[in-house]
Amino acid sequence: MTLMITILDTEYEIIIKSNDWNEFDNCDGFCDFYMKKIYISDCNNWKDEKTRNEYRKLITRHEIVHAFFI
Repeated sequence: MTLMITILDTEYEIIIKSNDWNEFDNCDGFCDFYMKKIYISDCNNWKDEKTRNEYRKLITRHEIVHAFFI
């Protein structure tokens, strides 16, 4: 799934990837400042769907703050 978001007049693409993607090395999300992309783990290893969705929102907010401060 891919979303577009504007942060301080800069377009960022939010990409949700599977948990086993190689770039998720001990993290659940990261912001690529150069490519203007935010990668979020799908957290499919979480059993409770409500908790998984809340945690995914938390990761997304966290990475948006990183993009905001660059």
